[in-house]
Formats: sequence, structure tokens, C-alpha cells
Amino acid sequence: MRGKIIIICMLIALLVSTVSLTGKSHADAILFPWIVKGDTVSTIISVVNTAGNLPGQYSNTNGVPMLLHYEYWYKASTSNGDTEFCTEYDFMRSTSANDIVSFDASGIMNDGKALFNDSSPYGDLSFKLSASSPRRGFLIVDNNTPALAGSGQNIDGTLSGEALIIDHVVGMVWGYTAYNARFRGEADNPYDQVYFNDHFDYQGEVIGANEAGRAVILPPSEYTTKFYVTPIGGQRSGAINTKVYLGYETEPGVFTGGMYLNDEYPIDFNKKMNVACTTALTLDKLIAAGAYNDFITSGNQGWAYIKTEEGSLGDTNIVKSSQAAIGKLEWKIFTQSVAIDLSDSTDCVSCKKSCLDLCTVKGKKPDFLCEANCAKKCKPLCFVKKSVETWPGNFNWIRSGESLPPPFLY
Repeated sequence: MRGKIIIICMLIALLVSTVSLTGKSHADAILFPWIVKGDTVSTIISVVNTAGNLPGQYSNTNGVPMLLHYEYWYKASTSNGDTEFCTEYDFMRSTSANDIVSFDASGIMNDGKALFNDSSPYGDLSFKLSASSPRRGFLIVDNNTPALAGSGQNIDGTLSGEALIIDHVVGMVWGYTAYNARFRGEADNPYDQVYFNDHFDYQGEVIGANEAGRAVILPPSEYTTKFYVTPIGGQRSGAINTKVYLGYETEPGVFTGGMYLNDEYPIDFNKKMNVACTTALTLDKLIAAGAYNDFITSGNQGWAYIKTEEGSLGDTNIVKSSQAAIGKLEWKIFTQSVAIDLSDSTDCVSCKKSCLDLCTVKGKKPDFLCEANCAKKCKPLCFVKKSVETWPGNFNWIRSGESLPPPFLY
């Protein structure tokens, strides 16, 4: 009986704790780990918000605006070095219940203002990352704002989003769903820390030191591969540092640097990359030079575990972490010949007119044969064949699948 009483008391304590937590303001935040800004590259961000009084009401009953907080962390220079710190740029924008807004973080489309005929009250305000291109970064969107926090409406799970990256020149398009972590604690202002750590994730979005994601690695002789890496910690920082490497198991749960080829045998190499803030690592940065050259020559494909460990950069401002959100982008360059229509050009029009005029010297209307001959004669001026490269891409968020924590933590 004594044991039953203790268990009942523990359950009551847990319920009381849960009730007291749910009575507080639990802010929500989403993370877009990979923002790409270029002169010809757009990152289309879409944010969905379900918190608020009613759809279309952009202020509370006291007239305080309903706002979302947008916070970019982006590389300090256009060199976008792997270990370069990020700097911050943030702003507030209006929202209401069930609102959606989409914008180009690069500012190429509509100068970063709301897209798709959005009639919401953003006025002439832009959402773009204002830094010069090219830039890499990440974006946090949260609802730790006065009207939403004051009314207790900024609860976890009220924000969601998607990112779509478009290279307008080569035609590559890829994207991902924003990461919304479980939130612990409360937040009352836009500068309270937000956390997207491992064990806060629902679907293994963050890889920790005790976990391993898996990735197929296509033959580098045929495909190009990049790993997008954003270290995870207290996320309002541009100096979070994590190491990442490719590995395989020497025995269950024990990893070393390397990868498996498609003959089932591993190749060894010991190359670990420090990353600060965010970066995109080409395959040759994760595989030692000799092994990489052999890999290219072999024509093989392979696979590897994606492993992380605490970063080792020496700067005193670094926030060392053993966690990261990691994505893999792979593409193949296809070259094809396309006909460019120049039928409206001056040279084409002039050629056709001169040719047809010869058929009308004696007052006759140009017949079908004359028109066909003129079209054939002027074709080199009216249509030009050009070789065009296209880069179809495929993106996968590398997930560990091992991040669900015991339920009593939440």
C-alpha cells in the first residue's frame, strides 16, 4: 500500500507540474537551417501562423499589434568560410490567426516583399536578408512578441513553414520543411533564447554525438554532393561550433572515419570538419584526398554514417556543441541542345521580307513554296541552337531517427 501511495503522489506531482507549465506562456519558434542568398538564387520562405484572436485581426483588443519576430543569422562576409562566424539581423512583421506569408529572402522576387497577391497589412515592408550576396545563413521565426505572449496564445506548435531554393540560371529547385522543436519553459520577449537541440526534435532533425544519420553517397564521377551543416545550440548565436565527419562501424556502436563502398567493404580516412554557424561542405572536404581520388576513379557509390562531435575551434567566443542539423544536396549536370527562337529579331524579319519581296516583283502574291523557301533560307537567322546546362537536384534532410526522448522530460 505504501508503494501505491508513493506512486500516486508522484503522479499527482507530475500532473500539477504539467498544469503549471501549460498555464504559462510557451513560445513557439521555427528554424530554417539553410538560407541561400545569391544574385541568381532565391530562397522562398513560407511561414504559417495559427496563433491569434481571429483571422484578419492584426492587433489585440488593446490595439497592440500581433507580430512575428524574424531573425537572420548570416555569414559575416561573402567568402562564407566554413568556420566564419555569423552576424544577426532581425525585424517584426504583422500576423493574425491562420495567416500565411511567403517571401524571397534573397530579395530577387518582389524585392523580398510578400508574394502571391498577399493582401495582409505588410505595406511596403520587405522580409529579405539585406546583406550583399552571396551569403549563407539560417532564419529563426518566433512568436515571443508582446500581444501573443501577453495573451498566452504563443503556444508550441502554432508556427510552421517551408523553404524553396531556386537557382534561376541553372534551373535547380530544392526545399525542406522548417524545423519546429519541442519547447521547454516560457518566453516573454523576442530575445529570450530558443533551443532546437537534439531530444527536442520530433523526427530526428538534429544529430547529436550519440547518434548517427545515414547517407547514400552517389559516385562523384557522375554526381556532385554537398552536405549542408548548421550547428545547433542556444540558437540565437552566430558562433556555434560543431565537428562533422563520415564514418562506419568497427563494431556495434563504435565508429571510425570512413565509409562503405558498394562492395560492402569500408575505406578508411580520418577527416573531421569544424563548422561555425552554418556552411555547405563539398564531398572532398569530408573525404581525405587520396581516398577521394580513389573513390572518383572507382566509379563506385557508397554510404556512410553522418557523425558529429564537439567543435574544437579555439576562439573564446565560440559556443561549442556536438549537435547539428545536416542536409544532403546532390545533382548532375545535363547538357542539352535547345533552339532559341529569334523570329522577332531585326535580322530574321529583314531576311524574310527581302526574300518574299522577290516573289512579288511581278505583282504576284507569295505562294506556299516561296514562303517555305524563305523560311528555310532565313532559318539560321531566325533560330539558333544553343547548348544549355540544367542541374536537377535532390535534397534530403539527414535524420537520426533516434531522438525521441522519454515522455517524462516533457
